[in-house]
Amino acid sequence: MTSKTNKQIATTIGVFGLAIFIAILWWNLYGVKYVEKAKESELRTIMASVVTAERAYFEEYKKFSSDLKAIGYSAEGNLRSTIYLKPEDIPVGLREELSESDIPFVRDDDYQILGVLKDNHRISFWTQRKGDEPKKVKSVQPH
Repeated sequence: MTSKTNKQIATTIGVFGLAIFIAILWWNLYGVKYVEKAKESELRTIMASVVTAERAYFEEYKKFSSDLKAIGYSAEGNLRSTIYLKPEDIPVGLREELSESDIPFVRDDDYQILGVLKDNHRISFWTQRKGDEPKKVKSVQPH
């Protein structure tokens, strides 16, 4: 090989290396945030579906229900989040992370939904009370 060919190869490798570095840097600075927002949006959509199902159940029976099947909600697809309507359904390890005000409940005329979003890096807890918007109440590192 000639010296000119070696320089061209070195330049090409350098350009690819720089492009890879920039892509990794961009992902760490911005990409992770977009993925996190998409997962949170999925959870808020699921919570909205449960709220809609609770309202429909209330219209028919004049009370809310803590049974997801009874209200006509069933999760579809491979979801990263779980919805809880009853405290006893929450795994002990997750329940220990919550304050009393974050625990889900259903009464005849009121409810609070708990949504839990899990991934490899964190667990986020969201609540939604009747008439309110979903809100993130806590984020913790998985044990």
